[in-house]
Amino acid sequence: MQIGDMPALGRTSGILLPLFSFRSATDFGIGDFGAVEASFAWMNAARQRVLMLLPLLPTLPNDSSPYATRSAFGLNPLFIDLSRVPCFSESGGLESLSASDRERLTEARESARVRYDLVVPLKNSVLRSTFKRFDAVHWRPQTPLAKEFLDYCQREAWWLSDFSLFAAISESQAYRAWWQWPEALRSRVPGALDSERARLSDSVLFERWKQWIAESQWQQVRQQAKNRGIFLCGDEPFIVAQGAWTRDWESLQMTLRQPARIGDCPISISRRCKRMDFAGCERALRKVPPTSTFAAWTTRWATSDNGFEMRKPRPGGSFHRRKRANATSAGSCFNCFPNPRESSPRIWG
Repeated sequence: MQIGDMPALGRTSGILLPLFSFRSATDFGIGDFGAVEASFAWMNAARQRVLMLLPLLPTLPNDSSPYATRSAFGLNPLFIDLSRVPCFSESGGLESLSASDRERLTEARESARVRYDLVVPLKNSVLRSTFKRFDAVHWRPQTPLAKEFLDYCQREAWWLSDFSLFAAISESQAYRAWWQWPEALRSRVPGALDSERARLSDSVLFERWKQWIAESQWQQVRQQAKNRGIFLCGDEPFIVAQGAWTRDWESLQMTLRQPARIGDCPISISRRCKRMDFAGCERALRKVPPTSTFAAWTTRWATSDNGFEMRKPRPGGSFHRRKRANATSAGSCFNCFPNPRESSPRIWG
C-alpha cells in the first residue's frame, strides 16, 4: 500500500463514517468494501467531496475498536466483501452455509448494531472455507489467479512475511499477548520461528491470502472514489492493541510499556480522576465535544499498579513521564509509548 500526499482542496466538506457502518444486503452483519461505492453517487448529489474513514488496520478478534490495531500494516479482513470473492460463489455461496450459520447470519444482519460475537466467528469460518477452495482449485494447480496472489506476496514480502507468521502464531497461542508466548518465540529465535513457519504453513498462507483479497477490494474502492471525484481521508489509530505486531519484536520489548490501562481523562467533567480503562474514558467523553482523537495526541492518562501518570508528547522527543511505573508488574492491557526516534514504522507520531 502507498500513502500519497493530501492535495490542497481549499474549502470543502465531506462526511465521516466508519467502514463497518456501510451496510448492504449482501454483507455478513458488518459493513464491507463492496458497500462503499453506493455512497459516492449520494455524495456527488450532496456536493460532498471528502469521505473520511476510521482506521482500516487489522484488529484482534476480541477487540472491535478500529483504534486498537495489532499492526501498522495490512487491512482488517472483516471488511472483505465475500460476495465479490470468486471462490465463495464457486463453493456455493450462502447455500454452502449450515442451517445454524444461516440463522446466525440472519440475526447479525437484522441487528441494529454490529454483533461482533456473531460476525467474527462466522466470517472467519467462511473466509477459511473459501481459502480452502482457492488452495485446492487455484493455488495447488498454479492457475493465473494463483500467479496474481504469488506476485502480491513477493511484492509485499517486506512486511507480509513477518506479519502473516505473527498472525498465525498468535492464533495458535489463543491470541495471548506476545510476551506470554514461549521464550524462543518471544525472543525470535530463528530455529523456533522456522519450526513454527513449517508447522503453521497453511495458516500463514491463509493470512497472506486474506490480506491479498482485502487489498484488492480496497484498491477498487480507491478507483471508484477517483472516478467520482471523491477524496478519501483516513484516521490514525492511537492505541497498539494487546498482542500487537511489529517488524522488530526485540525493539518492541524495549520501547513499549505493557502493564497499563490508558484513556483520555475527562478533566472537564471531573477534577478527581478515578481508575478507568479506555472504554470508561470513552463513555465519559461522549458528554463533551468529540475531540478524543486530538486529546489522544496531546494528553494521555495511563493507570498502572502505581496509580495515575500523565504523559504529553514533545515534538521530536520521547513521552514525558511524571512517575515511572513498574515495568515488570503484571498488567491487563497493553499500553504503547514507542520511541519516536525508532527507525521501524510506527503508529504514534
